[in-house]
Amino acid sequence: VVPALAMDASSIQTVLFMPISYVPSQPDGSRIAYSRSDWQSPGMTYHEICSMNPDGSDIDKLIDNPAIYGSFPKWSPDGSKIADTGYNDTSDKSELFTINSSGADRTTLSEGLSRARDPSWSPESRKVAFVEVVEEYPSYRTEIYSVNNDGSNLRRLTDTEVSAYSPQWSPDGNRIVYGVLQDGNRDIF
Repeated sequence: VVPALAMDASSIQTVLFMPISYVPSQPDGSRIAYSRSDWQSPGMTYHEICSMNPDGSDIDKLIDNPAIYGSFPKWSPDGSKIADTGYNDTSDKSELFTINSSGADRTTLSEGLSRARDPSWSPESRKVAFVEVVEEYPSYRTEIYSVNNDGSNLRRLTDTEVSAYSPQWSPDGNRIVYGVLQDGNRDIF
């Protein structure tokens, strides 16, 4: 359920009732993007990336493809694109991709990688930082990468023996802060 709260906090209206995972709004507040589960048949689910007006009207399916599982769509700060990571049945990879605000022009940003997660837009909307799972067994290890919003200049930013997670850009876009999980302890770098 996605409740909408009036700006003066006088009323709450349910604008959406379905299984959803994350609800970010466009920077100007005019649209909300979300991922929802759609159950096709017993044991078969896929996720659609949709957008809607804040009052729940005008729902648009931006990605409606059972081969691509969207998860946590995030608007670019300029509101022109949405970044998301999702599993692609066709490639058998978890990819980082962008779409424009209408759902067109899908661009894969994590070419050559296979387990992208947790995108974070730079303040000027030109780059995306994200987490890549580099080792699953015997230990789970992740690293931070960045890439231009057109898929060029893919770079690994960390090289740790532990798990780096939750990259966030500094307001000026010159630095990235991230967390590290080591031996059950969390640190910020």
